[in-house]
Amino acid sequence: MTERISSVKENGLPSRLGAILLCGGESRRMGTPKAWLDWNGQPLLEYLVSILSQVSKEIVVVAAPGQDLPDLPAGVRRFDDPVRYEGPLFGMRVGLSAMPEDCTSAFVTGCDTPFITANFIEELASLLGNHEIVVPKDDRFFHPLAAIYRTALVPRIHDLIQQGKRKPRQLLDLSDTLPVDPQELSTFDSSGLTLRNMNTPEDYHEALQLASQNKGPEKA
Repeated sequence: MTERISSVKENGLPSRLGAILLCGGESRRMGTPKAWLDWNGQPLLEYLVSILSQVSKEIVVVAAPGQDLPDLPAGVRRFDDPVRYEGPLFGMRVGLSAMPEDCTSAFVTGCDTPFITANFIEELASLLGNHEIVVPKDDRFFHPLAAIYRTALVPRIHDLIQQGKRKPRQLLDLSDTLPVDPQELSTFDSSGLTLRNMNTPEDYHEALQLASQNKGPEKA
């Protein structure tokens, strides 16, 4: 059993919640960089940063070395993976390591989750307690790129990488992880689309249709 990491709370939320946006993937199935996909008249990366800024002043974007990205707002910091395309654990290690000392936890997501809302993130964070990770889990999958992680997990992530283990699920299994059924978050995800991501052009066009039909989650 892992040692639990204590938390400091203010108004029910972990103190100094950070936010990490991973955008260094290859986007092979999409065929074009996801960060530049148009969403609400702006690049998807910019849109997601605007959502994350509603819950955190500590936003880190993790990119591939030399990756071309839309301009980031003042205060949003960019860090590059040490090596291209090594997977999300590498990006999580970079992002969590970049958080200031008094930022004890961070929401981690990818650059393909346009239906994520501030209310959903805040509700997940409020469940952290003394756990190390809070992650949505439906009847089929964990959703590790829509989850809250302790910044103190960096050494464990480093050890996993050194052992050649690259899957976020392996970190979940080794940690004090609280799985949350998305149905328990229905107040903040009435449409059931918050955890939806986009990997192909078909996914993207379908998401655009849902958004235009106002079938997505309520705006935060």
